[in-house]
Amino acid sequence: RQTIGLLPKPEDTGQQEGQIVIEIKVNWEGVVTEAKIGKGTKIDDQVMRNSAIKAALKAKFEKKPGSIDQIGTITYRYKLK
Repeated sequence: RQTIGLLPKPEDTGQQEGQIVIEIKVNWEGVVTEAKIGKGTKIDDQVMRNSAIKAALKAKFEKKPGSIDQIGTITYRYKLK
């Protein structure tokens, strides 16, 4: 599905470089109803992980009336500043 607007960015509060993969479930209205850490996550900082989950839950996608919930991923990449 296409996003509506830009994907929300998590707060970058950690000092780790890598990626956090968030598995999401999106309902027919385009609302993220579930978000959890997915395979491929390379960052173990719990604050950074929670921030990524919170951001993913704010994402909005196009509506698909009549469709079942869809599963997908959002990958956030972090680089040290």
